[in-house]
Amino acid sequence: MSLPIQVQSQLYHFKSRILALVAAQVFSVVMVSRLFGISRKTFYKYRHQAEHGNLVSCDCTPGVHGSAKPQRIIDAVLHAKAQSPSFGMQRLANEGVSKVLICYS
Repeated sequence: MSLPIQVQSQLYHFKSRILALVAAQVFSVVMVSRLFGISRKTFYKYRHQAEHGNLVSCDCTPGVHGSAKPQRIIDAVLHAKAQSPSFGMQRLANEGVSKVLICYS
């Protein structure tokens, strides 16, 4: 997903101001992070982007986290819930999803 040009410009200026404060040794990374409400990890991500010339780029797609479920399991849960709307979470886990997963396998 691409951001509008105006938003990209604002984002670029925000990131470059933060990096400039640390580069000029006006503030430390910790102080800049606290002042602007970003994590140190985010600051270093901005610095890495600047070093590689893509400070303006922003990938807005969500990352996949460790506890994310495979798409086939998500589909199975949605299908089981559609088949048995009265089932709660526990009953779906015990009865509904396992039957659907066998069909999807």
